[in-house]
Amino acid sequence: MGVALVIAGGLVLMTLVASLFSYLGEKRKRLDPQIEEKIARFEQRLAAIEAKADEKEERIAQLESEITFVTKLIEQRPK
Repeated sequence: MGVALVIAGGLVLMTLVASLFSYLGEKRKRLDPQIEEKIARFEQRLAAIEAKADEKEERIAQLESEITFVTKLIEQRPK
């Protein structure tokens, strides 16, 4: 009878510990409104930076093609 109580108590204790960790994990996932606001602003800033980087990459590619074109013109110029 004592072994059955120990086993049942162990199962109950394991369930309670698992529930406690699950609760603590969920509580930790929920963020304060201030933190959520900061994250949203950060994401907006990051999107703006990515847009600027894309624009600069396009401009660099355009300049590279223009330089290639001018270089070809210079090479083809009669001497």
